[in-house]
Amino acid sequence: MKNKISIKCCVITFLLSFAIFGDLCIINDKDGYTNIRYDRNVKSSIVSKIYTDDIFYCSCSERQDWCEVDINTRWKENDYNKIKNPKEYYADTSNIKAPSAYGYVHKSRLIHFSDSMVETKNKIINDSSFQVANDYLYFKMVIKKFNSFDRKIEYRKDAPEHIKLIDGGGCVGCNFGLPNTEIESMLLIVDSDTINIPDDAKRNLFDVSKCITIYKINDRILLNGAGGDGDASYDIIWIIENKKYIGSHLQFGL
Repeated sequence: MKNKISIKCCVITFLLSFAIFGDLCIINDKDGYTNIRYDRNVKSSIVSKIYTDDIFYCSCSERQDWCEVDINTRWKENDYNKIKNPKEYYADTSNIKAPSAYGYVHKSRLIHFSDSMVETKNKIINDSSFQVANDYLYFKMVIKKFNSFDRKIEYRKDAPEHIKLIDGGGCVGCNFGLPNTEIESMLLIVDSDTINIPDDAKRNLFDVSKCITIYKINDRILLNGAGGDGDASYDIIWIIENKKYIGSHLQFGL
């Protein structure tokens, strides 16, 4: 019964995200970037650019050759090794927004996640772990209860009921008070090879859902998870390329 509920939650989360934002996309352009146009033609002015590693939402119509994009929904990089000041980066969730840029991109320049979803069997093993698998891939996540003992917790001065930092990093997924759970471990096996996913990949992510959607785009495998609730909800994508973990992207607020 739990397994059926988990699968339904994954489907509902995917459909809800699609209905609100559109489809998740990346660009398909050998130049490494694609221009966002003000209108649906190549002569229209350029309002911004989207780059190879950007993950964003787009909305396309079968009757149009150009898709609407809004890089306010562009996901932020979630890699502690590349962030100069992770304390401030994760403490202030308002900086998730990229500079405003809304416009159009030709559909030939886009790869849609919905066209790249990997079919898997989802199973909740017990109250603290779940897995997804198919004939070449196995992923398992173990979740543990959050224990505040011996943890350094800092609350926001302007809103004392909200946590600002835990152990020097942000509290992704925290709403009011302490989080309930955190990720203990993640295991990914692809073609019998165990992929090394560093601790940074799960650091400061709390109240994660027992649901993972997997996409395969060229040499990349993307693990899409979610967590939190209400204003503290988030989506996370862990990125594997050529069987190596290369980082993750995070977006707040479904």
